[in-house]
Amino acid sequence: MIRNRIMLYLASEPSRTMYLKPFCLILLIAFPLAIFAQSNYHAGYILKNNGDTVKGYINYRDWQQSPILVDFKVEKTGNQVQQLDAKAIKGFGISGAETYMSYTGPVSMDKTSFPDLPDGFDTTQTVASIFLKRLATGEHLTLFKHRDDIKTRFFIAETAAEPAELRYQT
Repeated sequence: MIRNRIMLYLASEPSRTMYLKPFCLILLIAFPLAIFAQSNYHAGYILKNNGDTVKGYINYRDWQQSPILVDFKVEKTGNQVQQLDAKAIKGFGISGAETYMSYTGPVSMDKTSFPDLPDGFDTTQTVASIFLKRLATGEHLTLFKHRDDIKTRFFIAETAAEPAELRYQT
């Protein structure tokens, strides 16, 4: 009964429905954009290439894949945001969460998941500048992880040495 009254109301005044569809369409497009545009700045630091540490705030996205760019600002309420890549800094950290270091060197490109597994051993590599997430640090070794669209890679580094990728072999 209520449905019939609504339909009768809308049918009696076509100009009311004329603006309803574009309004709903705009709402459907704008709402998801507003959600993804949210920032989530947490206390952290960046480590400059010259070794200086700059405290500030990092837009922490709880990354499923390793970040390519990091948004950093010195003041939480400030408007000056710096977008930094792995070539621009030595690393960064989010207080109480994650630590990343920059790495430039060979990165394997072979696939490791079914159905994309190669028939033989694939030694394809590229040189890339990426961020490595620090997973564990021991007395002599540190374990890192990098995840992208191709696969998850693990790196290991001895104290004061450059990380080296642990290669997946079948």
